[in-house]
Amino acid sequence: MNHHKYTKNHQRRTSALPPDGVSIDIWNKFLNIRVAKKKGRIKDDELANMRIDGASLGMTLEEVVLHCVVKNWGTFNAHWFDANAAPQTSAPAAPARPAPVVFSLQKLAENGARARALYEDTKRKVALQKAAA
Repeated sequence: MNHHKYTKNHQRRTSALPPDGVSIDIWNKFLNIRVAKKKGRIKDDELANMRIDGASLGMTLEEVVLHCVVKNWGTFNAHWFDANAAPQTSAPAAPARPAPVVFSLQKLAENGARARALYEDTKRKVALQKAAA
């Protein structure tokens, strides 16, 4: 059992101040989402990554945090966000693939054309070497 006194390092922070440019109301809502999702305290490097990802999309940190609050995200990743895409109501349809037999016949024809071209090229080189000798 640990009988040591708590020091400043052991004390929990009761309130987290928002970073520059983020309103306290939006920041508190974001922290509440993080608590609900059990993400823990936000670290400086995570905040810096959010700022960088937002800047890559042309967003300020407050817009990033607001977007996280609206989407109920505990963090932000630029890969999750596409500003130009309309929200999808259903999954996109899978692209049509050719039937396996047709696909293999196409590959065979392509490979045959390549093999024919290689054969003709080799035949021509051999003829040139014989003529030079």
